[in-house]
Amino acid sequence: MNSNRKSLISSTAFLTFIVTLCAILPVLISCSGKLYLVGDYMTQQIPFMKESRRVILSGTPFWSANTFFGANFIGTYSFYVYGSPFFWPLLLVPERYMGYGLAVTFILKHIVAALTAKLYLSNHTKISNLATVGALLYAFSGYTIDSTYYYHFLDVIAFFPLILYCTDKVLDNAKKPLLSLSAFVCAITNYYFFVGTSFLFLFYLGFRIKFSNKKYNYRDAIRCILLYGLGGLASAFILIPSLLCLLETSKATNSWSTSLLSSLLTIPQSIKFLEGIVLPSEGILASGTGFNFSAFTSTAAFLPIFGAFFFFIALSRSKTEKTWDYKLLKFMLILTFIPFGNGLFSLFTNMSYTRWWYGFVLISIVCALHIIEDTETTPLTKAECKKSAKRIRVIALTITLTPIILKILVAYLLRNFLTSIFPKQYLKYLYSSGLLDSFTSTDIRYLVVLVFLTTLSYGTLYLVLKKELLLTKKMIPILCIICA
Repeated sequence: MNSNRKSLISSTAFLTFIVTLCAILPVLISCSGKLYLVGDYMTQQIPFMKESRRVILSGTPFWSANTFFGANFIGTYSFYVYGSPFFWPLLLVPERYMGYGLAVTFILKHIVAALTAKLYLSNHTKISNLATVGALLYAFSGYTIDSTYYYHFLDVIAFFPLILYCTDKVLDNAKKPLLSLSAFVCAITNYYFFVGTSFLFLFYLGFRIKFSNKKYNYRDAIRCILLYGLGGLASAFILIPSLLCLLETSKATNSWSTSLLSSLLTIPQSIKFLEGIVLPSEGILASGTGFNFSAFTSTAAFLPIFGAFFFFIALSRSKTEKTWDYKLLKFMLILTFIPFGNGLFSLFTNMSYTRWWYGFVLISIVCALHIIEDTETTPLTKAECKKSAKRIRVIALTITLTPIILKILVAYLLRNFLTSIFPKQYLKYLYSSGLLDSFTSTDIRYLVVLVFLTTLSYGTLYLVLKKELLLTKKMIPILCIICA
């Protein structure tokens, strides 16, 4: 590795470290240097890690007596803890110092996410600054920020770009064993996400072969699939016990019987999908639109500064330009809004989860960098910019004002009428939407946050475009500030 490349990698790592540290500094100060958040992070992640430490360090790594009335440790905890490489260094930290260790691993996860994204994106842009910009966008996208609530999701985000990077290398007849190794790492890190990652890998491979400028053939595809499969097979020592354990739970098996109903319930969730693409996340625990339907399904894909600006330009260009990234982005968007397409990534056990959107985010970034790099020879037209900006304005206003107006009607005027005529077996879904609840100061607070973050991102983008800073080195510090 030459010194210039080492310098670029170290600078990306350093920038990510600074941004992450600045972002969590208020928490560290208030918690005496320990990283304590809210919700599942406190009630699941930390207790599960403590129990895993106890089981492993006690020399009895097959049975957890403290889980329910006792449970198979190998099958039960592979989803959350011990498959992740980020967990094992915590074994060296005394339990009373775990809060400090979590702060370090939290920062480390973001650094790894930025570095793997930088590695992958460097294959798809000739400008090193743009690869750094893309790496920061990936490490601090709306999906990543929302996923801090589910601490183990960050592990998946950190390693996923390796799958696409290694796929590219195998297509170019280089570094073939690394694809098997990356598939193995992703599989043992989290078996649930490995299902989604596998479909993302297959779709990526298909679009790369079909629409790339380079001449690939189906033998290249078969070679990639076999190498990927070998990595999955190597992880069977974790996947098989996990599968056997999973089939014993009603949450997994009963979901099949309600898949048709749950697919219909994703229709009103479309507004959350659009919000997640066009607007920044106000936080997974509440919503500035007053519409909390399926709030915990990872419906965030917003890119700092860029937002959906280049996203809509890429969709428009996909009609005329047969490039693999534009075509793949359009395909992913269609899958998102088709219940059974979206459900594919969880093997139809849940139709509303968009927990595969870490792949959607990365391809959105590739498209954005592609468009920016092309401005050297083909500048963005005023018509393209105005069309994209108009779509953002219309969608943003619609998905913000419509739920607020709807909630005013439902919560204050039609509440008693709706609860009396609604079928009792489905009332819980009406209540869970939050539309029956009156507005509170929390709603106002989140709406203020939403407006502030939206203005911050799109306002900065307007200035960046006006000053023509997209391809300059000034773009990186600006992006770092907005990410933080």
